[in-house]
Amino acid sequence: MDKNASLIRIWKEEDIHFVNDHLLIVGDPDGACSKCKEMGINVSTAKTCPECKTEFKYIASRVNSSSKQASRLHSKRPDLTVIDLADVKEVLARDNANKLF
Repeated sequence: MDKNASLIRIWKEEDIHFVNDHLLIVGDPDGACSKCKEMGINVSTAKTCPECKTEFKYIASRVNSSSKQASRLHSKRPDLTVIDLADVKEVLARDNANKLF
């Protein structure tokens, strides 16, 4: 990352189901696949889920959604787009609620 660059939060329209299906969720110390819920994934090296073979395109942390955590995730996995897990959960919950009515 450029020494003058900083991480900022940007909102962008995306298909929530596509994002959720390609999301690597960082836990402590390993990760999990959001699509199939496979646990124990090496966050530093996994390009795809070892179980369902889905390619990871996004990464989020269960721990918190601070800019410091986002920066750590970006440093660890610059090939993935860092997203806020709370945003994903909120949109999925809203989508599921809309399906009921």
